[in-house]
Amino acid sequence: CRPCGAGSFSASGAAECTPCLQTTYSATPGQDTCQPCVPFSTTIGDGSTGCYACLEGYYRVPFKVKIVDEEGEDVKSNVACSNETDLDPTFFAACCRPCNEISGTRNCDEGTTLESLPIKRNYWRATELDDSLYRCFYKKIC
Repeated sequence: CRPCGAGSFSASGAAECTPCLQTTYSATPGQDTCQPCVPFSTTIGDGSTGCYACLEGYYRVPFKVKIVDEEGEDVKSNVACSNETDLDPTFFAACCRPCNEISGTRNCDEGTTLESLPIKRNYWRATELDDSLYRCFYKKIC
């Protein structure tokens, strides 16, 4: 009997491996259950090895993030959200930011990234990796 690969599980005594369902993941081989995604994060489909997408209303950042405790002290830092192979599950939620924190965005669908951030009409940004949006004062230019 071979252990199931990452992204799947085998319940106790089952001979077949089952892919983890959407919103759950299995990061390592040989698991007997799948873990649920933490708040604000999700999976795009079945058989995921991590929660590398954000729920509706949030967007995923590609940058390095840090997690701080209640006193504001660094717990972990400098982990790139774009690294889908070695991303610690404790960072899944930190990699998802609320769309409503950025003035000038429309509602974000599930799976939105900073690069695909929906920008309202008459707003612009310097690059697709910029989370600063600016209102257009000259509508003919925008």
